[in-house]
Amino acid sequence: MRRRRPALNRKPRPGRLVGLAVVVAAALAVTPALSAGAAPASATPAPRAALDAVNYSPTSRTLKPTAVYRTSGSVANPTNVLNGQATRISGSQSAVTLDFGKEVGGLVTLSFGSTSSSGRRVGLAFSESSLYVGNNSDRSSGRDGEDGALYTTPSANGAYTVPTAQLRGGFRYVTVFLDSTGWVDLKGVSLDFTAAPGKSDPADYANYFTSSDELLNRIWYAGAYTVQLNTIASNQGRAWPPPSSAWDNSATVGVGDSVLVDGAKRDRTVWPGDMGIAVPTQYAYSNDLTSTRNALTTMYNAQSSAGEIPWSGPPFNLTGSDTYHTWTLLGTSTYYTYTADRAWLDSEWSNYKRGMAFITNKIDGNNLLNVTRTQDWARVGQGGENISANALLYGALRGGATLATVEGDSALAASWNSRADAIKAAANSRLWDASKGMYKDNPTSGLYPQDGNSLAVWYGLSDSTAKSKGIIAGLGNNWGIYGPTTPEWGGNVSPFAGGMELNARFTANDDYTALDQIRRTWGHMLDSDIGTKSTFWEGIQSDGGLAYGGSFMSLAHGWSTAPTSTLTFDVLGTAPESSTGAYRFVPHPGDLTSAQGRITTPQGAITASWSRDPSAGTYSATSPARPAAPAGSASRSSAATSR
Repeated sequence: MRRRRPALNRKPRPGRLVGLAVVVAAALAVTPALSAGAAPASATPAPRAALDAVNYSPTSRTLKPTAVYRTSGSVANPTNVLNGQATRISGSQSAVTLDFGKEVGGLVTLSFGSTSSSGRRVGLAFSESSLYVGNNSDRSSGRDGEDGALYTTPSANGAYTVPTAQLRGGFRYVTVFLDSTGWVDLKGVSLDFTAAPGKSDPADYANYFTSSDELLNRIWYAGAYTVQLNTIASNQGRAWPPPSSAWDNSATVGVGDSVLVDGAKRDRTVWPGDMGIAVPTQYAYSNDLTSTRNALTTMYNAQSSAGEIPWSGPPFNLTGSDTYHTWTLLGTSTYYTYTADRAWLDSEWSNYKRGMAFITNKIDGNNLLNVTRTQDWARVGQGGENISANALLYGALRGGATLATVEGDSALAASWNSRADAIKAAANSRLWDASKGMYKDNPTSGLYPQDGNSLAVWYGLSDSTAKSKGIIAGLGNNWGIYGPTTPEWGGNVSPFAGGMELNARFTANDDYTALDQIRRTWGHMLDSDIGTKSTFWEGIQSDGGLAYGGSFMSLAHGWSTAPTSTLTFDVLGTAPESSTGAYRFVPHPGDLTSAQGRITTPQGAITASWSRDPSAGTYSATSPARPAAPAGSASRSSAATSR
């Protein structure tokens, strides 16, 4: 049944959000200042056992399938293999498909018992979605057609482990089949989980979120797990060009031991635009941003002498995107806010300034960025005085001014702030269509894009509250059963651009509809029978199916994980505001009755909670205490105020 589009700009009942903010402000007002080294007084964290119930990440590096999905041909005792006993596969193309119950990634080992004296060539194939289960792996290499299978000829009581170069970074289903005459007894299938290298217990997250809505809790953890699967060893990325058969995940795609890439199955490569969503997710769940730093360093290492930062990292090294260039600059200031990593900022400062000069030199006589390098995230219409590109540059300039201040260059900070002011004024003059209440893609365009309008609200390019509310209402006209559709992407549902809209809705205090968007878009991906039941997809067709070329599409894509950060930053209401330890505590409860969680700043962990009883009209909150700050640094708690 088709769900009705929600009423937009729906307001809470009198006193609901405002009343909560008042209580929180009062609680913060009595929080004692902590001296250096003092333990912060904060909400009692939720028990690990309760969180593990919704955490998709494994607690061990060795995993086993949980069920038999299906068999074909002659397969005797198919469930035996789940318990270390013999499942006999007989005859060419007979197969058993095993289900890990969620997205996983790594190196599979097959253990065998008895075998026939001849034949017995065994194939191994992988799939993220149940739609593509079979004796051919779904697509990942970039070569036309499916990826095929890996093959071995086992000996009695022998074993086969997938070669490291052919590790499969993202799959839920593994199909073991006989590609010859004869028979084999399959006695065990196991997986060496390779994502998030260096963590002995991958599920041991630094941060957490829980609320009165179990679906939202599962969505938070699914976003976290998606980005965790996108955190890979730097020498286990997708090779390019692809091999003539199978696949090759032995490419070096970044510096250091680990790097944040776009997808688990593919591309397994650094894409800076994807990081605009994935990095806040990585911070919100883990506070482990080493792979983010390595990804940013990788992009600066590939920077041209003219200052251009590529569209993607190695081995693709694609160029020609003014927007992705700008996403790297934005990612730099975001990373610094989360980490206060001054040593790294110092090391990249000259590269950052060259990158900023490259893009600001494209600002035209109208004080708008004139996009000439038009590659982007699959949207149409990029180029010229584009609203999404200008909103991104506006955000980058504001972040850059903060970094320049950190680096002691007040003149440069003032210059970048001045350029940001000019872009804001020009965009609101040349790109705003008052008759539509939205920004045009270009001054002459009839397209009113989801990405550009959302970014304008999210990053503050919109110059009035009325405009921001009008934009939110206009975006609501594109909603369908799975949430907002994307005009610049053929009317499909983009979780990437949709993540921008989600951030915009919370920025504009449209909390009820924001929560409805999470439930519709991300709830569909999480609970769909064609998904992984654990991770978020690269894209959704307007009918709810898989976009981006069917089996080639990534079902664990970091750019689709916006709810993890927004549930922490906005619903719980605890978010970092500067590298000095400043943070806000402004809950956006919507229809929820409670939330609890933690973030970790460079100065320490902050745990907060709130609850309310709508029937009684009462609210309570445990204010996050100020973490102990290192000597010589500044730290403060920000009072709760409505945004």
